[in-house]
Amino acid sequence: MQVTDLLTKKKILVITLGYPHPRRGASSVLFYCYLDALRKSDFSVEHLLLVPSDELSEQAEDEYIKSISPGNSFRVRSFAVPTARKVNIVGFGLRACDLPCDVFSHVKLFQPDAVICFDILAAEFARRMQLEQLLIWLGDLSFQTCVYHAYYDFKTNPRKIARLLLSFLFSLYWKGFYSDILRNQQHIIVSSGSSVATLNRMGIASRYWPYPWPAQISNGSTVIKHSTPSFILFGSLVGLGSRSAFDFLLKSIYPLLLRNWGPQGFSILLAGMYELPVWVQADIERRPEFKFLGFVNDLRDEVARSHAVLAPISVPVGNRSRIVTAMSMGALVIAHANTALGNPALVSGDNCLLASSAIEFSQHMRLAYESPDLAAKLGASAMNTYKKSFLPEAASQRLVQELSLILSR
Repeated sequence: MQVTDLLTKKKILVITLGYPHPRRGASSVLFYCYLDALRKSDFSVEHLLLVPSDELSEQAEDEYIKSISPGNSFRVRSFAVPTARKVNIVGFGLRACDLPCDVFSHVKLFQPDAVICFDILAAEFARRMQLEQLLIWLGDLSFQTCVYHAYYDFKTNPRKIARLLLSFLFSLYWKGFYSDILRNQQHIIVSSGSSVATLNRMGIASRYWPYPWPAQISNGSTVIKHSTPSFILFGSLVGLGSRSAFDFLLKSIYPLLLRNWGPQGFSILLAGMYELPVWVQADIERRPEFKFLGFVNDLRDEVARSHAVLAPISVPVGNRSRIVTAMSMGALVIAHANTALGNPALVSGDNCLLASSAIEFSQHMRLAYESPDLAAKLGASAMNTYKKSFLPEAASQRLVQELSLILSR
């Protein structure tokens, strides 16, 4: 590439906390998809990779560098920062860690025309560096998730009432943190549809974008379903979505399934890369219908053999990547109606089955088992929805197009 070409290209600074990865981790994967689209664009991109000191990994950095293939128009510069994911109460607000002086001098030398901040802490760092033309992407809102985590801790152990009350107080600090950083920002993108209304109530305008997510498309071979009603729930199994799902499934849905099919008349398979939480292990040990598979190498075949993918996530925040993964496989998803708040593409009876109650959820599971043609039709529609909204080639280009609009004004 000619030096003159580099000089005429618009310069984009991208700030992330932690290593993007093409296959592992929810936010890590979608950040990688966006960065890969920027690498292929006509911009000159500088990826400012801020890594908390307790997350430093030569292997993770090497994997990212090898997969993204930096060049003259796409460079990566990493800096170690102390406990960057933690915030401290300072006066009447929150503040993240201090940045090394090298970060400030490096960014000043680059002089970006626009800055992409992946999540709120990246935006806080950008503001501290007095950068302009920010495009801010937000994942789950921390002032919501901190309360819901404490709520499920309390449900599991009522003696944690003090922590629940403290989380409400801390959520007010988080809300003020978001408000302070986002106030007067013109380009805010949220990954969950429910966040638009939440931020709007705070006087902050934002837009929802379906995020890019790699497909796990079926290999097309015929797979015979399990002979008994069988359903699969997969994911990290330890995050907020999983905590909500297990709570609703074990306490509200499971008794109805026993009434439908009787003891050991059905199976619920659990797949994930982490061990089950202790309280879940204790519960499923008493329930022979549950089977923990651990990490599954070929998740597509296991999903294909099941009659539906379950997402009984009642917590009304987030846009669950496990649902998007299932959609890309052409699987029927049975989910709590609250999941559609985060993912507006979910339409019950068109590309999934949504339920507002345990009774309705169990009825949908019975329908999935007894009506395979309907299940296949909804699964095919789910795959089409995925291709239109979440396929990386489509979803990640929105970022490139948005930057072009911002820089043309």
